[in-house]
Amino acid sequence: MVSMNITQTQYCLDTFPNNISILIVGDHGLGKSQTVIQHAEKHKRPCIDFRLSQVEASDLIGMPYIANGRSNNAKPWWFPMREEDELTLKQVIGHTSAVASGAYGDEGVLFLDELNRAPRDVQQAVFELIHDRRLHGHKLPDGWRVVSAINGDSDIYTTTKMEPAMLSRFFVIEFKPTYEEWLRWADEYNPVTKHPNIHPVITEFIRKNDMFLDATKEEMESAKLAGIQKVNDRRSWHKFSEVITKSVDDFEASKLPVDPLSKKPKAIMITEDPLSKQPKAVNWMFQLAGGFVGPTAQAKFKDFLETDYQALDANIIINKMTDEIAEKLEIIVEAGRIPELAAYNDLVLDYLEKNVPKDFQGNQARNLARYIQIVPHELRSDIWTKWNKTNKALSEKWYHLSSLDGTTKNCKLILDALVNPDAKKKMDAQAAVSRA
Repeated sequence: MVSMNITQTQYCLDTFPNNISILIVGDHGLGKSQTVIQHAEKHKRPCIDFRLSQVEASDLIGMPYIANGRSNNAKPWWFPMREEDELTLKQVIGHTSAVASGAYGDEGVLFLDELNRAPRDVQQAVFELIHDRRLHGHKLPDGWRVVSAINGDSDIYTTTKMEPAMLSRFFVIEFKPTYEEWLRWADEYNPVTKHPNIHPVITEFIRKNDMFLDATKEEMESAKLAGIQKVNDRRSWHKFSEVITKSVDDFEASKLPVDPLSKKPKAIMITEDPLSKQPKAVNWMFQLAGGFVGPTAQAKFKDFLETDYQALDANIIINKMTDEIAEKLEIIVEAGRIPELAAYNDLVLDYLEKNVPKDFQGNQARNLARYIQIVPHELRSDIWTKWNKTNKALSEKWYHLSSLDGTTKNCKLILDALVNPDAKKKMDAQAAVSRA
């Protein structure tokens, strides 16, 4: 088994010969199924998603029929069928209507999901399909690939162990999508929903609290022992995002009376305080979070939404920098909250790309310099390197501006971050001698 991220997995799906079956192993909610579907969509091929945990062995055989004095079994509805095969079959059995559940074509992906949740007899039935690309006498078209996906850890999931003989028929991928891949996808504009794939309140939360993107093995084991208890995963954040996006849209269309992301103690839902028996306002999003991502992530998300969401965002840093804002950033630096500062770097870069593509307005260049002066050297270097790649013209222009004290150019902020500290001390000492 080899560990691969989404990009590497997609590469294997794109380039391997079709007779190589691929097994993708990983925890729930990571995007295994979506990765396979996206591969098929990219190549404009059909993808038959067949859940083996929901069928019996008899469902794989197909209904019997008599042709030319012999008994045969029709291909089951999910089995790929080329158009010419459909025409032949119709002639043999004397049908005039379509016998294929869709024109599947000569190429595609047969996605056998949840293979290790299937009963043993179902696994045995599909063994021939994975091994010989045949099922009960029916040959899989040459242009079709078999892909399976499973949850691998039997300590967490209720599964049927797979035999070594079956595993030997697969190229096995340990699916490990990266944090960066998720963020890129989360920020992408979805032309269907006309929104980012994930609502910005969640992406900002995850940028500052990346440990809540995926649950740990210990958290999943604890949730399993507790019974019905949710834990956070990428799928649950996506579902929660869909509800947040719709709620915000409804508020903006005057269908909801209160902003669902408001920090104030107003709320869409009113409950009764258990002590005073008086009505109590509850932010609906706080309540919903628990149903999607579980109690631990819910508590952290509630704290984030009340105290941190949009308290310091890229718009404030670039356009509204004040001594108070600078002091807040300095407190974060002193506390050593590097993941949070790295998140601000990403937010600032995203804002610059979308809102400052050609030139600065007002104090934007000075505010950016002040921000870069505050963050640690490694984050100065990080934001400069990334910005210089995405918008070299504007970054170089800013690099040569004098926007802090009017005399020192911004290049000094960057050079201080890039130069080796020991070398910098030596250079400073030499400069002091020269001035003397």
